[in-house]
Parts: sequence; C-alpha cells; structure tokens
Amino acid sequence: MRQKSCLAGFTLVELLVVIGIIALLISILLPALSRARAQAVSVQCLSNLKQIGNAAVMYANDNNGWFPPGCGTNKPSGTLEKFLDYTSSPQGTTGQDRYSVRIAMARYVGVKNPQVVDNNTIPVKVFFCPADSILPGPWEETNFLQATTNGGGQDSGKFRYWWVGNPWGNDVSEMVTSKVNPEVESAITFYDIDNDGITKPGVEYVRKITDHNQATVAICVDRSRQSAVSATNPQGTWFYVHGTNSGDKRGWKNELFGDGHCESLKAGDPNDLTPGFSPGKIRARWGKNTNNPAGW
Repeated sequence: MRQKSCLAGFTLVELLVVIGIIALLISILLPALSRARAQAVSVQCLSNLKQIGNAAVMYANDNNGWFPPGCGTNKPSGTLEKFLDYTSSPQGTTGQDRYSVRIAMARYVGVKNPQVVDNNTIPVKVFFCPADSILPGPWEETNFLQATTNGGGQDSGKFRYWWVGNPWGNDVSEMVTSKVNPEVESAITFYDIDNDGITKPGVEYVRKITDHNQATVAICVDRSRQSAVSATNPQGTWFYVHGTNSGDKRGWKNELFGDGHCESLKAGDPNDLTPGFSPGKIRARWGKNTNNPAGW
C-alpha cells in the first residue's frame, strides 16, 4: 500500500516575514557598502595625488626647484585642469618642445616614451580622479597626450584634478625656452587669503619646492563645483566628488600639498569669502570676479 507524502510549505505570512527581514537587511547593509565603496575610491584618489606629488618633485629637481607650471591665471584660456603648453612665440618652441611640461609629467608617472600627437590614446589614469563625474566628456584618461581633443586645443591635455601650484597663463611673455619660470607676479586670479593686498607664493599658492608653508598650501586638489550665483543664492551651492557630492560635512575633497603629503578635507564654510588666512579650511580661492569660484 502506497503511503501519501505530505510536503510542508511556507505559509503566506511566513513568506512575507522572510521578505521583510531580507528587505530590512538590505536597507541596513546598502549604506554601509556604499560608504565602503566611497572610501575605497577615495583611497585610490589619494594614491593618484601621491604619485602626482612624486612626479612634481621630480619635475622640480630637473627645473631648478620650480613646480610644473599650470594654466591657473586670468591669461587667455586660463584653467585649473591643465598644465601649461608653451606657445610657439615668444619662446620659439616647436613640436614636442611645446608640450614639454605635459610630456615630463607623463614620463614621471610611468608612461614610456610619451609624446603629444593627434589620436594618441595612451591612457594616463593617474591624472583622473576615479570619483570625478563633473562635466563628463572629452577629459578622459586617453586624452591627456592628445595634441587636440574634439578639434579644440583648449581641451587638449586637460585632466580631472585641479593643478593649483605654480599658476601661469598660456601667453606668458616672461617664460624662457629653458622652461624655468622667472620670479614675477602672475597669479592675480587667486583670492587674497591673508588680505594683505597681493597674492603671493607661500600663502595663496606655491611655485617652488623652497617656498614657505609647503605643508599648508595645496598644489593639486580634487575638483569641486559651485552652482551659478543668483539673487536668492548669492554664494552659489558647492558640491564635492567624494561622499555625498554635497557641500555639507558628509562630502570631502582630497588634496596634495607642497611638501608631498595628502589629506582628505571636509568643508567648513566653503562660501566664506571674508579675509583671513585659514590653512586646512575649504573655501573659495581662485576665479576672482567670477560667479563660480573654485575652492580648496
């Protein structure tokens, strides 16, 4: 005689309880996983900045102590996301000579025989923050050594950090063919942080490895962004690439300082434009007379 087998199953209530527990666990674990991922990406970013710092010191050792010049002034095509490309005049530079700063920095971070030419897609990942999604488009790892990007020289060589050390513009007549910068004042788009009437190395920015306050003045930082200023929002709204991407204390920026050390800094009041030197505080520092200044 056959025996009937009885299969026990979940009741609807039991099934709903299990689903509820799983949903609860997911809601608890997802934020923790998200934070862990953000921290891992931030560590990679700090590693990038450390390598950039090592490369900058090597560049300085080969150029009488000068850090790589960047395009951070109000000269034509000034930008913080780019090293200086020497113009064909008045220096008389041609060919690869024009891109000597970019080429040198690529070589110092490990690119073999770097050249700046059309359609050069050799990636240089060190100069691209893994968390930076601000203005995605032509500024990719494979564009760093391109002679042009999307047909425009202004985007050629751009990266996804702000280079704020040794700021210069594209048409600097004082530059010399030996690529050594003369000691002239040029960084007039930097805010006067200590309110002494001038912007000067060692306070607002650094140019050389011998400048003062290397440990408190940044040379390369994560990008951040300020939304447009309006009547209802006179200071704009800041956000950062790490953390919540917002300007509150859950967001942060990674920064490389002139002495080579790196830090993760959270915002105090980045919209604070009042005079006074405050090392380690993220605030507006560049882009004077614009409605979206950069901060670090």
